[in-house]
Amino acid sequence: MPAPSEWGWILLSVPLLVLAQASIHRRDCATDALGRPSLALMMVAPYLRAVPMHLILCVGVYLAPDGLMALTVTVLFKTLGDIATHAIERRLHARSDADSG
Repeated sequence: MPAPSEWGWILLSVPLLVLAQASIHRRDCATDALGRPSLALMMVAPYLRAVPMHLILCVGVYLAPDGLMALTVTVLFKTLGDIATHAIERRLHARSDADSG
């Protein structure tokens, strides 16, 4: 439970997070409405996250087979994998938007 002195930051951060996500959602919806979606991209996109996530879980167990270290390694690798696949997805979406526009 956060200390009482930290609630001010939480109450400030939550509305800012909601506004930022709403802005990103509006932008993405407007971009999607402009072009025709790529069927190939729609079929491949979920695997860009799912396959690395499963590989990371399997490798994480072998690199650190005990408790907290396994969790730490898995979370670290998953976060790095999510960042990398997010960048790839954004590039694919940008390329798809440029091709349809």
